[in-house]
Amino acid sequence: MSKRSKVIIIEDLKNLPADIKKKIKELGYTVKDYSEYSRPGEAKAGKEELQKVQAFLSSIVENIPDMIFVKDAKDLRFTLFNKAGEKLLGQKMKDLIGKNDYDLFTKKQADSFTGKDREVLKNKKPVDIPEESIKTMNGDKILHTKKVPILDEKGKPAYLLGISEDITAKKELEKNMRKIEKLESMGTLAGGIAHDFNNILTTILGNLSIIKMDVSPGEERYESLVEMQKATLQAKELANQLLTFSRGETPDKRLFSLAKFLKDSVKYILSKSLSKPEFFIPSGLWTVKADEAQLTRVIDNIITNASQSMPEGGPVSISAKNTVIRDENYLNLPGGNYVKISIQDHGHGISREDLPRIFDPYFTIKKNQSGMGLSIAYSIIKKHKGEILVESEPGKGSAFIIYLPSSVSRDELSEQKEKIQEGTGRILVLDDDIMVQKSAGRILKRLGYEVAFAKDGSEAIRKYKKEKASGRFFDAVVLDLTIQDGMGGGETISKLKKIDPKIRAIVSSGYSDDPIMSNYKEYGFIDVIPKPYTIQEMSRILQKVLKK
Repeated sequence: MSKRSKVIIIEDLKNLPADIKKKIKELGYTVKDYSEYSRPGEAKAGKEELQKVQAFLSSIVENIPDMIFVKDAKDLRFTLFNKAGEKLLGQKMKDLIGKNDYDLFTKKQADSFTGKDREVLKNKKPVDIPEESIKTMNGDKILHTKKVPILDEKGKPAYLLGISEDITAKKELEKNMRKIEKLESMGTLAGGIAHDFNNILTTILGNLSIIKMDVSPGEERYESLVEMQKATLQAKELANQLLTFSRGETPDKRLFSLAKFLKDSVKYILSKSLSKPEFFIPSGLWTVKADEAQLTRVIDNIITNASQSMPEGGPVSISAKNTVIRDENYLNLPGGNYVKISIQDHGHGISREDLPRIFDPYFTIKKNQSGMGLSIAYSIIKKHKGEILVESEPGKGSAFIIYLPSSVSRDELSEQKEKIQEGTGRILVLDDDIMVQKSAGRILKRLGYEVAFAKDGSEAIRKYKKEKASGRFFDAVVLDLTIQDGMGGGETISKLKKIDPKIRAIVSSGYSDDPIMSNYKEYGFIDVIPKPYTIQEMSRILQKVLKK
């Protein structure tokens, strides 16, 4: 191509939008104004070049991803739309050309658009509209629009050029990010509340469990104590949910009876519902190692959704079975033993359009809901190295299928009341809450242990050193992680390990979501006892620890 063919001649170059100028230059062309050509030969060549390039310019406009439109300055009717404009508005070119804003949009919108247009034409200056809402055939959109006046040879407005970028997705992302930041802030607050709440519950639950030991099951007050203990355990669960689902901690996995868990959880959730559960759970179900509090949240969300999908009531089928998954499978799970849980309702179902997004954060088909329930359930199951799927057909109900890995061949957990085992030895308790100290002291003394207390890590280290120097050791230490204005259990254990590498340390905290609680062995602890705890739980942990 000759040098001449690399020149593009534009009439009224000064009013050509900068975006298009830049695009032409990027393609290797030199842009010149037609008025620069004064000699007839050059003028003729420029005219020819202009004709050749018009198709090229049209191609550029058509392929720019932003919506480009042109309006006649006289009556503000559309004279041009590019392909991006057709796609954005959801209408064909033939349905747009010759129309004005009042033909295409609501009066309120048209008034706004037209007002801006007249401002641009009157002042003969471009305007930048960073954010503009618009209703289209393809739904609500948010646009970033630039409007430019196109002047004739006399300097009067002839056309109005508009370039609109669709920023709907960007704004939605920003909105979601603000939600996430707000949730994180709320999570920090909820974590602090839950920690303090668990400290209070430790005192209540610990003392209740002691008093209950001295009351015979036949007595009237025994039933009152049982109800109080149930209510306290529900409060404990609420506190743990605040931590689990506001801050999204690592699961605290423990072995528990899955069959009993499913029956108890579902019956409780549906107790005030018109829907009724149907259980298909065989004996000999394999054991899963999971965070019971987190799994409760998963089942709660799914069962609640199932019940709400059947306003007039109906059966909710809950089945569980052992299954072996091969190494190569469509679930993208490691090969091994799993327990498969299925929850089936007979409600209105989920549409095919909504089904792929059902686990997306903030997506919901319910009014006035946050849409976080199923996304949290998905996150929890993934953290358990499992899988959660959904199958649904509109009008025929939905089925949620959960796969949880099993490391044990059979569920042999006892569902009987946990017995208390007394012991002997000396226990050091690190906790800065006096009420917790008193409750823990009563529990340990009732179990037969001697007990000493430290209000912070420095005091615990001093007492441990003193006892070691005198030839007496503490048989175990119980260290709280969070000490206000002092050294907590995480730092204390590393210093105590240097004094006594064989120390038997148990970590305790009202922050059940602390990473140390889930990975306590990596930090030098032998076992863990979350707050609040009962005398039975303390008995079991100490028996296990002191045998090591």
